[in-house]
Amino acid sequence: MGLKQIRSGAYPIMAISKNLHFFNPKLFVIYDNDVVLKKVYRAFREDWNASYDGITVSIADDGIAFYLAYLVWGCRMVGGAHGVFMNDFADWFIASAENERDDAALDREALRSYFAAAFEFVVIGASYLEGSGGNSCQYQ
Repeated sequence: MGLKQIRSGAYPIMAISKNLHFFNPKLFVIYDNDVVLKKVYRAFREDWNASYDGITVSIADDGIAFYLAYLVWGCRMVGGAHGVFMNDFADWFIASAENERDDAALDREALRSYFAAAFEFVVIGASYLEGSGGNSCQYQ
């Protein structure tokens, strides 16, 4: 049995992204149209458009091509961040989770390699701040 297709004949990107994410949460973000298109895209429109125009994905399914472009964009954003970005992400995550887990600090090394999670927290968090009336979110 193959992967379920939606009525249009395309593959459901949210389902694909969730499977990929749980297969390798360090590299694959979960894609949800309600979050990405309605929040992230609106907040980062200029950066996304500039990046998207330079990404070529040769796949017939537009949804999968868009998801792959989203992954490449995230990789560029996290990869181009300041050299201590992942250390800061790990420290922030541990500080946020230490009330819930006594062993949160034990995960510091692993957290430094969770690039997809860092991207999701930063870009989705920034887009929610943008939606609450903050300054326009642009990646520098």
